Amino acid sequence: MTTYHDIIHGEIDIGLAPEGKLVRDLLSCPEVQRLRHVRLLNFDVPALQELATARRFAHAVGTCHLTISLCSRSFLPAERRRVLVASALLHDIGVPPYGHLVEAALQSVDSTFSHEALFREIVHGTYHPTNIYHQILPGQSLRVSSVLRRHGVDPDDVIAVVQPGRGASSPICADIDIDNIDNVHRMAALIGMDAGRENARKMLRHMSLTDKGEITFDSAAIETMAVWSDLRATLYGLMIGHPDCVAYNAYIQDVVRLAVECGMILPSEWYLSDRQLEERLLEDHRTSGLAVQLLQGCQYALVDYVWVHGVDDPRWKVLADELPGRLPAPPVPGARYFTWSERGKIRRGVTVLLAGARSERFGESTASLLVALISPGPGHRSAADDFQRNEREAWRNAVVAIATTIAPGLDFHAAFPENFSLGHVGPRPQAVQYELL
Repeated sequence: MTTYHDIIHGEIDIGLAPEGKLVRDLLSCPEVQRLRHVRLLNFDVPALQELATARRFAHAVGTCHLTISLCSRSFLPAERRRVLVASALLHDIGVPPYGHLVEAALQSVDSTFSHEALFREIVHGTYHPTNIYHQILPGQSLRVSSVLRRHGVDPDDVIAVVQPGRGASSPICADIDIDNIDNVHRMAALIGMDAGRENARKMLRHMSLTDKGEITFDSAAIETMAVWSDLRATLYGLMIGHPDCVAYNAYIQDVVRLAVECGMILPSEWYLSDRQLEERLLEDHRTSGLAVQLLQGCQYALVDYVWVHGVDDPRWKVLADELPGRLPAPPVPGARYFTWSERGKIRRGVTVLLAGARSERFGESTASLLVALISPGPGHRSAADDFQRNEREAWRNAVVAIATTIAPGLDFHAAFPENFSLGHVGPRPQAVQYELL
């Protein structure tokens, strides 16, 4: 069966397409089935619980469905359609458990580790260091490479679509691409935003593929792009700056760091599922004390934060690199600093191809740096309460002053937990904001 009931796309049957046999064969591969056990987001916060239930498999199927829909209205050669459909379904197969958090931690012990390199090796079937018949799932070895070749799809063509290289783009990897169109709308629908479902379907009606396989939009798509941008800003604003989420982000960062330090996952074990990694953490005495919060709820507590944000420019990188080392000693006993920086994640300026082969710039990129004081357990609550009453304003002013010193002239605004709102994360792109390239 290749019929799915999807939260975004409704009932879909991706096996009905001309590429249906290829899709069915790829879906049966353990590399793809593994995605049923890997979260789309490392985010198990009660306030946004549905985001913790999403799996990368549903996203892969949704991305594949969108690609098939676009291919059906194009005049691409059958060979090119097969490459694009395979790329859409496979684009996440190299993601390790806990996604980019584990990837970043593994890079601290192996600088060559990356999901991009893994993807290339998996698609070619050559990733395992011992070059043996390796079982990615019980009783099942890698099969994607053989399936692609049996259907006449060159693995290197798939790699070129998923990883087009610096300065290049593809339907799966661009400022606005099929991957993030499904991803943003899927997350929005999961937390009850009706526009997530409606806008995805509307956007699809105004998209097509050129004879070179590039995504192009008609003029009516501009409104849907603005909605997509708003949804993206809302989602990433919640996950980065919502007071209920900041402490959990600190906790899960500690869990992943400890997992790698204690050898609970090695670079050669990228294929573990989230659950397999969690079981290892719970069973080992070095990690079980922290990992038990995965079951009982996060005990880390937010004391306070300063979240500075503004329009992106190169000085934000300088600020992100230097500010953590310039912070004063934590003013609350037992509390620790955590910082998160982003550029173009909440609001992203995008270049799109409109009908008539016109490239136009849409929207504006923002950047932000969040400095959080986190208490890793309930034992410091009284000291944190005293801080909130007596020292909070002085600490906040000190952080803002340090930021101003590091990046003089940088235009930014500061936000704090009690006045968190999604409206501050950047100006909404307007349909009239174009820059002809």
